[in-house]
Amino acid sequence: MNKKTILLLLAFCIFFGSLPYVQSKTIVKIYQATNIRMSASVDAKVLTRIQPPKDLNVISETKDKSGKAWFEVEASPGKKGYVASWVVKVQRTGTEEKIDGQVAVIDPNSGVINLRSSPNTSSSVALQIKTKTELPVVAKTKGDDGKDWYKLSLGNGRFGWIGAGLIDEIKSTQVTKEEVKNLTVIIDPLTNLRSGPSTKSPVVNRTTSTIRPSVVAKSKDADGKIWYEIVLPTGTHAWVRSDLAKTATPILEESTSTQKGIISKNVNVRKDAGLNFAKVYTTKSQVVVQILSKKSDVNGKMWLKVQGDFGVGWVLGSMVETTSSSPFDIVAAKAQLRLAPSQGGKLLGVVPRESKCTISGSALNSDGGTWYLLTTQQGETGWVTSTKVKTSGSVDLPPANLLGLTVELQKESTLASFPSGSGGPKIFAGGKGKVESVAQREGGRLYYRILSGNQAGWVSSEDTKRHTQPQPVKPVDVGEIQWAKRGDVLKFTIPISSRPNSMNIKSYNDNPRIQLFLDNSLYTGNLEPIVVDSTLVSRVGVEQKSVSPPTVLVVFQLNKPCDYHLSPLNPTSTELVLEIFEKVESNQMRIEIQGRPVHASDPPILLDNKVMVPVGALASHLGYIISWDDKENRAEMSVDPKRPFVFSFTNLKPSMHVVDGQNSFYKTIAPAPRIVGSAFYIPIEPVAPMLGFSYMYSPVQNKIYLDPVIDKLEIGGCLDTSKACSTLSTQVSFFTDFDVTELSDGRSKITLNNCVLGENALSGIDAKKVSVDFDPRTNANPPKVTILITKKSTEEIGYGEARGPNKLIFTLKEKNKSGLNGKTIIIDPGHGTFNEDGSYDVGCSGMMGTYESEVNLQTAFELGKMLSSQGATIIYTRTEERNIKTPDLEGRANLANSSGADMFISIHFNAARDPDAQGTETYYYTDLGRRLAEKIHKNVLSKVGFEDRGIKKRGFYVCREIVSIPSILIEPLFLSNKKGESWIREEVNVKKLAEGIQLGIKEFFQEPI
Repeated sequence: MNKKTILLLLAFCIFFGSLPYVQSKTIVKIYQATNIRMSASVDAKVLTRIQPPKDLNVISETKDKSGKAWFEVEASPGKKGYVASWVVKVQRTGTEEKIDGQVAVIDPNSGVINLRSSPNTSSSVALQIKTKTELPVVAKTKGDDGKDWYKLSLGNGRFGWIGAGLIDEIKSTQVTKEEVKNLTVIIDPLTNLRSGPSTKSPVVNRTTSTIRPSVVAKSKDADGKIWYEIVLPTGTHAWVRSDLAKTATPILEESTSTQKGIISKNVNVRKDAGLNFAKVYTTKSQVVVQILSKKSDVNGKMWLKVQGDFGVGWVLGSMVETTSSSPFDIVAAKAQLRLAPSQGGKLLGVVPRESKCTISGSALNSDGGTWYLLTTQQGETGWVTSTKVKTSGSVDLPPANLLGLTVELQKESTLASFPSGSGGPKIFAGGKGKVESVAQREGGRLYYRILSGNQAGWVSSEDTKRHTQPQPVKPVDVGEIQWAKRGDVLKFTIPISSRPNSMNIKSYNDNPRIQLFLDNSLYTGNLEPIVVDSTLVSRVGVEQKSVSPPTVLVVFQLNKPCDYHLSPLNPTSTELVLEIFEKVESNQMRIEIQGRPVHASDPPILLDNKVMVPVGALASHLGYIISWDDKENRAEMSVDPKRPFVFSFTNLKPSMHVVDGQNSFYKTIAPAPRIVGSAFYIPIEPVAPMLGFSYMYSPVQNKIYLDPVIDKLEIGGCLDTSKACSTLSTQVSFFTDFDVTELSDGRSKITLNNCVLGENALSGIDAKKVSVDFDPRTNANPPKVTILITKKSTEEIGYGEARGPNKLIFTLKEKNKSGLNGKTIIIDPGHGTFNEDGSYDVGCSGMMGTYESEVNLQTAFELGKMLSSQGATIIYTRTEERNIKTPDLEGRANLANSSGADMFISIHFNAARDPDAQGTETYYYTDLGRRLAEKIHKNVLSKVGFEDRGIKKRGFYVCREIVSIPSILIEPLFLSNKKGESWIREEVNVKKLAEGIQLGIKEFFQEPI
């Protein structure tokens, strides 16, 4: 199996117009034994049968009587036939664009790069390049993979094709340039960088943020304008017009007090501060170094001058960690101390890493940022972003619902440059402003940073009155706690209706217990203590600590001191998960996956200076199936029981065997897996990438960190049936926690925590729509990917999850307006799929032979007609009975979460053993679903006239897994009841039922959410 199939795939789909090239060639790829027929029909005679793999040229496209697409293909020389579109894969390529006066620089870096006979990786090799080579470029086109390919001249009339990603640089062959020294320039975002000094030269890159590159040469174009040749952070060269580049001030080196640090594994040490400088050494394992000095590179990133066994060189500052003596009440990473709680606040100084501090205030910004007011032991006071600070306990934050509030000044004031400050522009009594930030000082005094006209500044809340009242925050419903054993770990699950505003968890060794406080929460379960049959926890108690404000306290009574892990929450989270396990000795090596500790009775060990982990503990943590073959001394780890995807490790054999369906291969790993004591150990470093994780071992923390890798970002389209919609989907081996924040400039910020950006992830990203930033892991500081999305004021971001494969899905679409016109609604006629044993799922049935799947479909069509007549777009999860391609529950949920639709309605009918059972039930899972369920249930009752059996919260798959849009499941009557079955068999009653659902949907869209 190709390892990329199990790495994370981040796909960002933005709506664009037509493609910038002409489609000129279409092929179909045969990936299974396929019939080629005499005409475009499944009933037509078979002309021939093609065995895979095979590519066939498409002559024309047509449709059969039912409207399904077929391709006329050349099955063999002189023999033409037709193949169904749904049994093949389609690839289209573009026309060639002629290029003159350019050469491609290709550097295989001790490897081999293949030039192909056609613009695809499956064509024959025209030439192998083993050393750095420059070849003339003659043309460019879109390859079978949709990416740019370049046609290179090999001499004597021969040509070869290469993907753009394998070219180090494209240079102009017609440039006269003059060398430039000691010049650095500043280039703004969205500036085109070209292959030569001319606007006619191809754009090779586009800045996504402000950069400060070095200038190495200059030249003039045909119009006499000066161009600069610059060195990008990647080391490649490009040209920019001089009027688009401002001269930067020189970068000064700053001496530091002698300090020790540790460089992470596989880090390049360079000749000077910047990625464009020569590499002098690569660390093979973490090494201790002396830090001599520091300075920023041309892009503003801090670099450290270090000395080690390799000599002296420069390392990116984020890759160097210094030792810590205290884990609490410290500035965890070097932080900028500012006069006000924002990046725009005046810089007062820099607080060194590990500085102890006292927190005396906090602030929230509308961009989602949290800041602390702190005082260092040296007496310096100022604001620092909370991400840089480790606290010993919880910090009181100002009320978040004050953000966005409009306030009116009760007396003349000034807009100060910081909270509690004075001076600044005057604002008169009666003046109004919108609250962009709110700060809270010790004692609870509040300050607002308001925007009034074109001026902004800080005022005391005491000088204002609320012009608009803040929206009350609805309390979170907390359900009854469930617990289960997973190996040596106790897993506690707490249902929640939404994410709490704040939580506080503490562990106590005296009278061992763990206490969890949930603010703005109401407990809806049984208050009786929960008895736990475990050596770790004896019981769990829940208390409604207060009602105004509502606070829930959960106490886990321990039999002995334990370690714990509280899983992070997403905006889509519907449960809290707390894991409790044996306390780990402080000197014992540990492993964390996505920041979550792996509990192992047998700890990781070092063998030949390589980390070995027990495969059983790893598999248990990841949810994989582990089995042991005594005869072969072999462990097998199955990733997904739905498909044959297995990793095999044999005792003392230095390789792993990977099987994925019909594909299998061996990968060398060292040291060889082996039995140590009672556990079977594998080397985690070479195995981690195969599972989709990056690997890092920190001797400072004595921990192994595995973080999922985002492999690629892609730009493409959305569902044709969804209007003005785009999606950003993150395919992940394991769901990562995320946050979505609306920034004051109108952009949306998506933060993906505990994941790593792959090396080639950013190819093809349009900086006008998306900018991406990545903070790598540095020992205990987790990695983070930040995505900024530019959107219109009329657009909004939604989010959800999908499975098989796992995906985080974000939708960008027009904000909801009242009424049905323009809405996209998914209607799901329940059941109608084939089971794994080949049987067909009709759902329930009545005494008169009424099948649920059929009447579900009939009702869905009636509902769809009513909604579409009022301007709604309808998506059906199925449109016929007994179609083998009908998606299962997982597929239907995935469709809903990625479609950009506005609503999901699942239609079912009920059944019971009691033939007298009758009535209407409507189910939901999320708060949005509850609102929709209330509207539909009320209107359906008025139309069908059966008993009201209520609106119920249930974890049905399509309710639980569809969280990006409101979703409900309705069962209007019992088919097992003779009266109910007779009623729905009448066509007029099917229309009544559909009308009731339609009225509920219409009422839902008439109210603001």
